[in-house]
Amino acid sequence: MIQGKKNTYRIKELKETILKAADSYYNKEISIISDEEYDKLYDELQNLAPNDIFFKTIGAPVDKTSAWEKAEHKISMNSQSKINTEADFKKWVNDIHCNEFVIEDKLDGISINLEYQNDKLVKAITRGDGSQGENIYANVSRMQNVKTEIPGFGNGCLRAEIFLFMKDFEKLNSICKARGENELKNPRNGAAGIAKRLDGKYSEYDSLLYYDVDNNKTFITELQKMEYIESLGLKVCFYKKVNIEEAIQVYNDYEETLRVKTPYDIDGLVLKANDLNLQKKLGLRDKRPIAQRAWKFTNMKAESEIQGIEWSNGKNRRITPIAILKSTPIGGVTVGRASLHNLEIFKKFKPGKGDKVLISRRNDVIPAVEEILEPTKNYFEIPTKCPTCNYDLIEDGRFLICPNDVCPALEIGNLHKWVSGLEIKNISIAIITALYNVEKLKEPADFYELSISDIANLEHMGEKSAKKIISHLREKMELTIPEFLGNLNMDQFSTSRVESLVEAGYDDLTKIMSLTKEQICNIQGFQETTAEKIINGLKFKTSIIKRLLEVGITLKSIDKIQTSSNKFQGLSFCFTGAIQTVNLETGKRYKRAEMENLVKENGGNISSVQKGLSYLVMVDPNSNSSKAVKARQLGINILSEEEFFKKIA
Repeated sequence: MIQGKKNTYRIKELKETILKAADSYYNKEISIISDEEYDKLYDELQNLAPNDIFFKTIGAPVDKTSAWEKAEHKISMNSQSKINTEADFKKWVNDIHCNEFVIEDKLDGISINLEYQNDKLVKAITRGDGSQGENIYANVSRMQNVKTEIPGFGNGCLRAEIFLFMKDFEKLNSICKARGENELKNPRNGAAGIAKRLDGKYSEYDSLLYYDVDNNKTFITELQKMEYIESLGLKVCFYKKVNIEEAIQVYNDYEETLRVKTPYDIDGLVLKANDLNLQKKLGLRDKRPIAQRAWKFTNMKAESEIQGIEWSNGKNRRITPIAILKSTPIGGVTVGRASLHNLEIFKKFKPGKGDKVLISRRNDVIPAVEEILEPTKNYFEIPTKCPTCNYDLIEDGRFLICPNDVCPALEIGNLHKWVSGLEIKNISIAIITALYNVEKLKEPADFYELSISDIANLEHMGEKSAKKIISHLREKMELTIPEFLGNLNMDQFSTSRVESLVEAGYDDLTKIMSLTKEQICNIQGFQETTAEKIINGLKFKTSIIKRLLEVGITLKSIDKIQTSSNKFQGLSFCFTGAIQTVNLETGKRYKRAEMENLVKENGGNISSVQKGLSYLVMVDPNSNSSKAVKARQLGINILSEEEFFKKIA
């Protein structure tokens, strides 16, 4: 009985995690978990509930808040079930009794359906949930390898994948860097983000490759389909007709060499029974074609050697260990560095000079040290001095910290916190660093004394970009007290903490600046250590605050939240991680501030993870994040978002 309840809870948890990951991947162009982790969760769910209706879903429902027009598909937008091993492949082949296939690249991009009427392209619809997607015709019509008119095509659809060639990804990132814009993290997310931009910017860098067609022509085989698409003057993905043995050989060739030589991202190969009559006869299972399979690649891994450790000073006092590796080719990229993330992981691995290590490119992108294969015991020491300012370092839990308030790395971090927290556009960390190095920036007030020429004279910048930055700065000069103080990068003094002080009656700057430790400790959610850090932070930032007011920053009041019930009277809550629950009134995911307002509306308070906290709310209550671990150690209850909303209801 207990095991049954555990399984029921786990099934529910797996569904929620998979659905949230799918929504983020398909609608927000963000991978919140790796492909490998997603596949593991999917496999676990399939083992626990193989006949669940959940497996009949495709992609993710279209984001209700999207400005793009919704459109219905007239062509199948199904995905394929996957296989992971040669044994899986042979079993599938035996099940469908087939020995002739078309093997194709499994493009790691965005599926798109191009709909034509009377030879003319009229819609370009994203996959969505397989039945309905978004019509992004305005952008797709400007992409590479797209024809807005195909003589003789008639009425029908072409199915393709939107992606970035590696050369275009690199070129576009050079442009973004030169313009002070955020660079694309990887080709897949970059291509997706461009495809759904409302302003259409950079659409010409995205490309399409085709792999399916459905119009008034009659096709007997998959091979005929691909040849027909090529005859239209359109480029298709790699394809080849193969038998069983040839299919295995092609897959192995890709895993060993061809995968890294492909000029665009692929994460596997697709196998389709060449006989379309056989495909039709076998039909679908869980909305996926029985006679098609996706054979996924394994994670790119290689052995390397640690040659040194570099301790990198971050923008928030933390000193991060970076493993310097013997240059090792992996997945078409030569890897020479891999982050060890924090002091805790460094101590766990105990890396030494000359250690043989296994490294991977997680999600085919991020270099990571997976394990020490052959330790030399020539252990690297933990530094005692900051690599930037030579100040004495301290250990603070999982992290190595530089406590120097005037460390140059921290000063740049303070500047970046100000513009990123206030969402001031077009000011990248590279621009901030460049202005800091030429002594035009040292503290946030300096942003408002910059001239157009100060910015335009920077490398890769110009007058147009400079004017845009100055304009964005001017737009954010009237702030609430939480916005103002919460973005000064003070330890233990976030925007939500400032809000708690305001709600406790300390609702103007003078009152907050004159707070005593005793007054802060009398507010629920604040402890003595936190109070001391807040007072010290405010004292240190006094001149910085004064200068911001002198350059024209003004403070506005915020509407006080009215309490509608006492359900949470005497209770305190802390929210961690990205909120996944959708607000049905707006159609958007809740923001953290909105969740915190719900607590306050019901008479509760917001706090951090510390003794006395009533509840920590997070997506996965079984998580082993630092906050979750600390909460368990302190005996704090951990709630899922669903459990939180049940308490309100």
